[in-house]
Amino acid sequence: MSAFSFITFLMDEDVSPALVKLAMKRGFLARSVKNDTSLTGRGDHVISRYAIETNSILVTRNSADFRAIYLGYTVHPGLILFDSESTKLLKAANQCAMLDAVIDEIIDNGEPVQCALNVVIRTDAEVVYIDVDRYYLPDLD
Repeated sequence: MSAFSFITFLMDEDVSPALVKLAMKRGFLARSVKNDTSLTGRGDHVISRYAIETNSILVTRNSADFRAIYLGYTVHPGLILFDSESTKLLKAANQCAMLDAVIDEIIDNGEPVQCALNVVIRTDAEVVYIDVDRYYLPDLD
């Protein structure tokens, strides 16, 4: 059992369902909005409230909307934002690599409580880079 097995990821509708299996393989709990009929097709505010009420870290590609929503919460378990210079880079395999980078970040630096992790995938010629930037949301200063 992982030391982080109590952490739960909630995968938004816009990310690959393969992320659930990956998170579970790495020792985390995970579920998908796509597999929950009470959440499928619901608005971003409903999804964010559900994530917070169930103490789940939301994983989404909808960075702008969820960043704005989470600014209104004083306490939340964390928000993972996938972004890219090109939507072509956000195919399922790359999303899995991005979640792997997030999990490594959590293992190295702890839970992202009250934080957002902005995960950006980019290329330089044939090399793919994944950058993970952790910051407080909302800013605590």
